[in-house]
Amino acid sequence: MKTVDLSAFHEPVDDFFDSHESAETFVSDEQLEFFNENGYLAGTRLLNEKQLELLRSELDLLMSPEFAGDPRFYEYNSNESVDKSKRLFHALGAWRLSAGFHDLIFHRKIATVATKLLGGQIRFWHDHLFVK
Repeated sequence: MKTVDLSAFHEPVDDFFDSHESAETFVSDEQLEFFNENGYLAGTRLLNEKQLELLRSELDLLMSPEFAGDPRFYEYNSNESVDKSKRLFHALGAWRLSAGFHDLIFHRKIATVATKLLGGQIRFWHDHLFVK
C-alpha cells in the first residue's frame, strides 16, 4: 500500500476493475421492479473471483495493526469483540489507502447498476468496512 492519500484522485488509479462488458444488462426490468418493491437486490454478480481476491488481500492488509493510527482512516476500530477468539473490525476510509477499494468507487458496472436502481445520478458518500 502506498502512503499517498488516494482521495486526491478522482478517477481509477489502476485498471484492475476495467471491464469491457456492458453493465446495462446486469439489472433486468423484473429485478428493478423487485428492488423498487423490496428495497434490495441479490444475486447480481458484479465482481469476478480475481477482483474479489484482490479486495480480500487488501482487506487483510488494512486490518493489520500497523494501520490502526493511519490518519487517512476517518475511523478505525480493530478487534472490538469481548471474545478474543473472534474478530470484529470496522473502519471508514479504506478508499483513501487501498487502490482496490478506491477504484471500486469508479467501477463502471457498480455505478451503472446503482444508477439504474436508484433512478438517477449517484454520488459516493463514504465507505465502511465491517468484518465480523
